[in-house]
Amino acid sequence: MQTLVHQNTHFVFSSLLDISGALYYQISKLVLFLQLQERSKAVNHLQPVAQQISGPRCVARFDYEATEPDDLGFVAGDVIRLMEHVGDEWLRGELSGKTGVFPTAFVEIVEHLPSPAAGKVFLVSA
Repeated sequence: MQTLVHQNTHFVFSSLLDISGALYYQISKLVLFLQLQERSKAVNHLQPVAQQISGPRCVARFDYEATEPDDLGFVAGDVIRLMEHVGDEWLRGELSGKTGVFPTAFVEIVEHLPSPAAGKVFLVSA
């Protein structure tokens, strides 16, 4: 009888652990979803500001902390004036009077920089 009680108690506790683990996982997913939704609202709320700044520009999708002197740090929602491409995955821009580089993956481009060939005159010899 004591073995049967021990087995039933073990089953109940392991079932409770399974349920609490699944519940914790679902709550964690919900919290993450709500955090992402709030960030999205913040970025979408500032889209009209991006429309007020003319020329090539982007809106920060995520916070980026400058770690090098030439980096440009920003927070989600900041509107950055684009200056140039720096390699394939970086941009140079200006924000609040500071110029620096930042990863392209952290921003959503509102208006692209002109292509390198735009505005250049090419001489063709005959």
